[in-house]
Amino acid sequence: MDLWTIVYDRNWDIYFCKLDKAIKSRILKKIQQLKQDISARHLYQINFFILEVNQYRVAFFENKLTKTRTIVFIGNHTQYEEWYKKYI
Repeated sequence: MDLWTIVYDRNWDIYFCKLDKAIKSRILKKIQQLKQDISARHLYQINFFILEVNQYRVAFFENKLTKTRTIVFIGNHTQYEEWYKKYI
């Protein structure tokens, strides 16, 4: 099984930097799981995947050719809805 490379897009942490330390830790552990094959909801309209960590969302893009997953957003559900509306 091949491992995925995790990359962070510019401005991915706009909301993440304001989160509580404990929540940040849980989210970062979940992101580490993205190095392996993991199931996530696929948004076909904008070609992103969404990983849920309680009420928080991690949005990432997947490049199967280079085996790279690029984190583009991390925030709570309300922030996620605002972010998502920019793309549709």
